[in-house]
Amino acid sequence: MSGIIALDQPMIDVKGKKYAKSIKLLPYRSAVLIVDPNPGSGDTEERNIVIYPNPAQDFFNISIEETTLEPVIIRLIDFSGRIVFEDSFESGIKNIQIPNKFVPGVYIVELRSGSVTLDAQKLIINRP
Repeated sequence: MSGIIALDQPMIDVKGKKYAKSIKLLPYRSAVLIVDPNPGSGDTEERNIVIYPNPAQDFFNISIEETTLEPVIIRLIDFSGRIVFEDSFESGIKNIQIPNKFVPGVYIVELRSGSVTLDAQKLIINRP
């Protein structure tokens, strides 16, 4: 069974790959991590979601990397911290198109699995 392990601080593995918030372990795999002495430099872990187009006008797409066996929750949060959209998807779903019915502005798209935030990215919504 694979899993996402949340990290309390930025870490680095023996090959030099950086992990800022979490690490994904596949079944029967392990990783040796140490505290990252220079967390602001170099590449961090791969993104779990890709949002396009961004900025969005009529709709936007969210492409999800397979991350877990649990359902995935996607939230759209405005800058006041209010959740303006939330939906749950089975982990096998990889691409979602969401119609733009939101007020123009800057939002955070948050990807969650259980109680763990897997990724969060900025989305700009505008109108022509």
